[in-house]
Amino acid sequence: MYDKFNKFGLMNSYIKSCSYYLPEKILTNEALSQTVDTSHEWIVSRTGIRQRYIACDHETATFMGTECARKIIGEEGVDLIIVATCTGDYIMPSTASLIQAELGLKCAAFDVQGACAGFVYALSIGDQFIKTGKYERILVLGIERMSGILDWTDRNTCVLFGDGAGAVLLERSQSENSKIIDFNLFSEGAKKDLVYVDQCLKMRGTELFRQAVDKLGACIEAMLTQHNLTANDIDWFIPHQANLRIIQFLCERFNIPMEKMIVNIGECANTSAASIPIALGHAFEEGKIQRGQKVLLTGIGSGLVWGSVLLDF
Repeated sequence: MYDKFNKFGLMNSYIKSCSYYLPEKILTNEALSQTVDTSHEWIVSRTGIRQRYIACDHETATFMGTECARKIIGEEGVDLIIVATCTGDYIMPSTASLIQAELGLKCAAFDVQGACAGFVYALSIGDQFIKTGKYERILVLGIERMSGILDWTDRNTCVLFGDGAGAVLLERSQSENSKIIDFNLFSEGAKKDLVYVDQCLKMRGTELFRQAVDKLGACIEAMLTQHNLTANDIDWFIPHQANLRIIQFLCERFNIPMEKMIVNIGECANTSAASIPIALGHAFEEGKIQRGQKVLLTGIGSGLVWGSVLLDF
């Protein structure tokens, strides 16, 4: 049935469908300014964020991921569940295992911890399982409850983050026009102190901003160079939604029209590993992304770890 192979004689994978879940509660900048020394204007001017979704008690990581999964897996189920998260419901068992149980599936399941770049890492792992022929259908999710690890008195961090989940269903590709083309992954553990969790999330915002601009830019450039592409050849860019100014810097560096960037940070804030799949789900739902279009995903997170995935959607 599946006879599409890449240049190495391996099968290709593609994103068959995608979904997302956002919590019921919306916390606006105006509401946040009632409890912490900030303002709507201060937050928007520095980040582009206008609001964020905050999970209620019943909206656990498992709950949000399960809601995403039910929209796309169908009756066939999946062979593997991979969850990217740094805010799972437990240190152990994995959130992926809990979602497997909620769905009543019999399949392998594990978590990946790559913070804001976690979904890129998880997607690359799923791609490899399909390429080698081990599995045919894989559910890849990014899920975060960032609200649970924030110091809500620290205006430099609590204004930046929100909660949510996104998911994609990977399958073996039957078309050269729909496939994951390539991925690049990087890490620099020496910069671990730029963003980390010690009781609550802590970050050195100015230096982290600079690193994000530099490394995401280099990541995009490397992928384009490796495949003899220019930014004009990419139909859609989906960067990690950390800060609108970072996205604007990337547009300036590569002369990318802002209209080719998928951006929802204003509504969703930074949802860490969930930000890329939520943005992808939004764009797919709105009919922006079409089959056969080239899409470049890129993210950076605590570690530091960063990477990109190039795909023909």
